[in-house]
Amino acid sequence: MKSVSLNDFINRLHIMKKNTVTMNDVAEKTGVSKTTISRIINQIPNAASKDTTEKVLKVIDELGYYPNQVAASLKRTTTRTIGLVMGDIENPFYGLVIKGVEEVVRSSGYSLILANSNYDMAAEIELCMLMLSKQVDAILVAPSGSSSCNQYAAVFERQTHLVFMDNYIPGCNVDAVMVNNFKASKEACNHLISLGHREISFIAGTPKKISSDDRTRGFLSALNEKYGSSVTPVVKNGDYTVAGGYNCMKQLLEMPEIPTAVFIANNLMTVGALGAIKDAGLRIPGDISVLGFDDMNWYSINQPSLTAIDQPAFEIGKTAARRVVMRLSHQKQPAPEIIQLDARLIVRDSTAPPRSHRITPKS
Repeated sequence: MKSVSLNDFINRLHIMKKNTVTMNDVAEKTGVSKTTISRIINQIPNAASKDTTEKVLKVIDELGYYPNQVAASLKRTTTRTIGLVMGDIENPFYGLVIKGVEEVVRSSGYSLILANSNYDMAAEIELCMLMLSKQVDAILVAPSGSSSCNQYAAVFERQTHLVFMDNYIPGCNVDAVMVNNFKASKEACNHLISLGHREISFIAGTPKKISSDDRTRGFLSALNEKYGSSVTPVVKNGDYTVAGGYNCMKQLLEMPEIPTAVFIANNLMTVGALGAIKDAGLRIPGDISVLGFDDMNWYSINQPSLTAIDQPAFEIGKTAARRVVMRLSHQKQPAPEIIQLDARLIVRDSTAPPRSHRITPKS
């Protein structure tokens, strides 16, 4: 590597400084005052006419002017950044949620800071506090559980705008955007019932989490309405991971009488359950029907293609982001809401009527 002398380094700094585009350059080329340019950059309402705004933005783009956001944030006490804390960014569902959030946040003139809690409540709170220390204007969170709002006390004390996604914590006076889990789960179970299944098992998610508990309640409600006490539901609680789905499915396949259908509470556990069924040498749907919560892009090309509940993940992200942007832009704040979006059942080849007799485990 060629060494650089101190004089050469200083000369390069001078050149960089000389070539740096400033607000003065934008003002000189447009004939617009720096005050007006600043107001346009910071998206202050009615900062200038439409023609003036378009002219300034065009010159900013041409010159490659990048405002000093740190200095600007000190002047206006905001950073135009929004924090986003997710449970598991490896899950494709959350990837679509993030994409929806990003679309709205970026078009609204905000930047996004993303963090992953790994479904750890303590890490979740710590990440929120870290983001607040970075002066984010608001935070979007996918809560890892339904713990007491007291755990969020330190966050609420900072009086920041907080919006929950995919799950919510009862008693917290904040907005939440999620799917109607009870309704979606009940529809899924009713589909299996309509095919003639009675021995339907459910691989549920983490208990004491509102979204997970609602899916369990929907499943049990459908079975109870159809069969009452004549059927004893079998529910195994997983942890929303591939390994959790595999282990729960393995337990079901070791029962004295194997269920004719299984409903699985999320996409990663569905992948694990499929592995367990394959390892047991069983056929889908000949030996056991499979229905998963969360549709994935490869479900339609799997052999067999997989029946699934399709959550509007992208729309969940967009709706939550719109809610937080609304909170940031309105002086008068409307009451917080729990917004529930509808999911849809996509019927494919992995669900079919049961065989005429119950399956017993292979010896």
